[in-house]
Amino acid sequence: MRIFSIVVMGGVLALLGVLYTGTTGQAAGAKDYVLALSWQPAFCETHRDKLECLTQTSTRFDAKALVLHGLWPQPKGAIYCDVDSKVKAQDKAGKWDKLPASTLSASSWAVLQKVMPGTQSHLNRHEWIKHGTCSGMSQERYFKTSAQLLALVNRSSVRTLLKSRLGRLVMRKDIAAAFDKAFGAGAGKRVVFKCQKVGARWVLTEMRLHLSGSLGSRLSGKADLGRLLLAAEPVSPGRAECGVMTIDPVGY
Repeated sequence: MRIFSIVVMGGVLALLGVLYTGTTGQAAGAKDYVLALSWQPAFCETHRDKLECLTQTSTRFDAKALVLHGLWPQPKGAIYCDVDSKVKAQDKAGKWDKLPASTLSASSWAVLQKVMPGTQSHLNRHEWIKHGTCSGMSQERYFKTSAQLLALVNRSSVRTLLKSRLGRLVMRKDIAAAFDKAFGAGAGKRVVFKCQKVGARWVLTEMRLHLSGSLGSRLSGKADLGRLLLAAEPVSPGRAECGVMTIDPVGY
């Protein structure tokens, strides 16, 4: 009986060893991200003193298109990788103007200034220090990839819907359906919607797309983003108040 118990226990431990090794291997090879995209007019409703909000116009790119907030490696604790403690402290204190300057090429910097209005407040420096350093990518590749992913959403039926509802109400389920239409059935279940109350209105402020898979250099088509979305686990869509939101136009 003793020998039998040892054999059984050994078999269980061996099985657990296989399962543990498999899980560890998958975790080590996983490439999970959250792509955070903002609706700038709504952001500016509650950040009116930000330079990018003071300079916003109805004809600028961010008036009628989603803009880049950040690309965040997961899990959530994957932040500040190999960052000097002094630089980390400056970032946490909100002293983004003191953070290391961008090392992007002139062409990439020009694109980023357009698609990330927050560069006027050094948001790019913060995003790189806190999140980009954990991406395994160079700063150039990190922001280029982020801009490519944003472009895929802005060229889809998602942006078409948002533009058509400018200044009016939209249902969260309709935006999720637009994701399904553009990137495959179920894509909308991988998006978290953020909203904020401004006066009597709930305005859409941000969408966070959960992605899983390799962020290669060829992110040029809807199928690429669809693959990344559908490989991720479904997520909660967000707070109940975000069920019906206003797509905020420029101005207060």
